[in-house]
Amino acid sequence: MTGTEPAIDHRDIVDEIDELVDWQMSNYENRSGYDRNVNQVDCPHPWCSEPWHGLAITTRMRQMRWQGHLDEDYRYNEDTSEVLCPGSEFDGEFTPPEQSDWRHTKPPTVDEILTTAWSLYGDLLAAAAGRDDRRRHLIVADNRADAWRYAAENGLAQPIIVTQTVGCRGLDPTQFVIHDLGCDPRVRAELRHRASLAGVTLESLIFTPGDQAA
Repeated sequence: MTGTEPAIDHRDIVDEIDELVDWQMSNYENRSGYDRNVNQVDCPHPWCSEPWHGLAITTRMRQMRWQGHLDEDYRYNEDTSEVLCPGSEFDGEFTPPEQSDWRHTKPPTVDEILTTAWSLYGDLLAAAAGRDDRRRHLIVADNRADAWRYAAENGLAQPIIVTQTVGCRGLDPTQFVIHDLGCDPRVRAELRHRASLAGVTLESLIFTPGDQAA
């Protein structure tokens, strides 16, 4: 600093910010953001349910997306997991991986899963591990099976089930566990009180994909 530099007119900066905000608001119908561009074009390939993507999508990438977190040790150039889609601009021969057998059958309802847990095992983790190989897809992040069972048996609460939709674009009420190619679903099951219970908190159970149910 020599003392001869022109003073910064902060009003100019504010004016530029105002202009940027005005431009963004005027283009609201074409807005985009962290999660999704409202006008995003979907991937054109029949085997892919994702929005348009330049990079190839692998099994590992989709698993992390369903789980809702990025593995700090993950490196794209070191990812050797199976490719689910080579990219939206890919033009050539590609055989997508085979879909799991029970994608073509009626998935178990969430009620079936919870009933099995309550009546046969009394523990949701044991219930997930005890099902056949095609259904060993759930781990329990937070076990509150006893609280669930007590509430259900005493008419204090009712289960409300939501599952992650295809493409990971939100949690929607559904009767069935939805499966997408290459990864397992994220399921959130909640107990909602029929009446307020002073001093009693029944927490949500979060089911997430993983190997720990084996």
